[in-house]
Amino acid sequence: MAQQTDGTILEFLAGSHSYDGVWFGDLHPTLKGKFWWRPILREYFKEQIIKAFIASDDDPIDSQLYRDLSIADAKEYFNETYGK
Repeated sequence: MAQQTDGTILEFLAGSHSYDGVWFGDLHPTLKGKFWWRPILREYFKEQIIKAFIASDDDPIDSQLYRDLSIADAKEYFNETYGK
């Protein structure tokens, strides 16, 4: 359960906030392993990259395409177009 001190995954890694009620270095009660936060961090970076492409005016056709797709579709398109 999320606590009042929860922040973003980056704030969690910096040690200034908890994430999902867990502080950096502590084991998560439902996710496995010491590095349970890595998939969350990877997902965060993928979303930030996609948001940057959506906001980019460099290629209006691609950015419009991203707006019309779901996040899952945009991730698949991004991976196929630009590599993983």
